[in-house]
This record gives sequence, structure tokens and C-alpha cells, in this order.
Amino acid sequence: MPFEPLRLLLLFDDAHGFCGRVVPRMRSLLEQRAFLVDLCEVNSAKVGDLAPYDGLVIGTPVIGVRGRPTDTLVGAIPSLGDRAVALFCVFLVRAGATLEQMRTLVAAKGGRVIAEQPYALARPRHGDHVLPTECMVRIRRPLP
Repeated sequence: MPFEPLRLLLLFDDAHGFCGRVVPRMRSLLEQRAFLVDLCEVNSAKVGDLAPYDGLVIGTPVIGVRGRPTDTLVGAIPSLGDRAVALFCVFLVRAGATLEQMRTLVAAKGGRVIAEQPYALARPRHGDHVLPTECMVRIRRPLP
């Protein structure tokens, strides 16, 4: 059977440019792990059909200390239909309860959280290999 790479959707809100500091390298690391990665920035594109995707990576900035995903991102997440989802946030001060709230949102939309990672805006490359590696290990196509 020939190798067929898995396709991921990297869905993020780039408010204030926070996620933009992380997304290019994250995409590169995911592609190095044999994923095909499509980007969807929620302020510039509408989330389309999720059928071609084996999993999603969803990210939000954390503005101040409020510790929650942006309203724009929350409104853009469609029904996930038992897809594997990795979560990340990019924070200036602290992540707070952002990832916990995102986990709750993903569960309400029918998805399965397989990994999560907070990134500090001041050190976006610190631990940046963790989330792509977890995706490589945990996102699999169902057996026929």
C-alpha cells in the first residue's frame, strides 16, 4: 500500500499578530512530519468543509490576562465530527484557562483533543516541537 500523507487544517486567529509568530514554524514542523497542512486565519477566510481533513490544529491569542479564546475563533469553529484536534494558544502574560476553555469548546463541537501547548510570545520557539510531534503520534486515519 503506498504512503498517503494525512491532511491537517491549521485554524487560528491572528489578532494582534500573536499566532503569526508561531504558525509558520508550526506549519514547517508539521510538514516535516509528513502532514499536508492548509492554513485558515479566521479573520480572512471562512472555514470550509472539513471532510478532507484527518485532524485540526486550532490556535488563539491570549490578550492580557483574561485567559480565554477569542470570540472570533469561537464563532468560526464548525462541528468537528469526532476529528482529532490539537490546541495551542500564544500568550503575552499567561495562558490562564484558555486551553481548558478550548477543550470544553472542542468537546461541545464533537471533537477529540489529542494535544495542547501554550506558547509564550516572548519565546515562541521554546517547546515548539511538542505539538507537531504529538500530532504525528496521535493523529491517524481510521482503519478500513
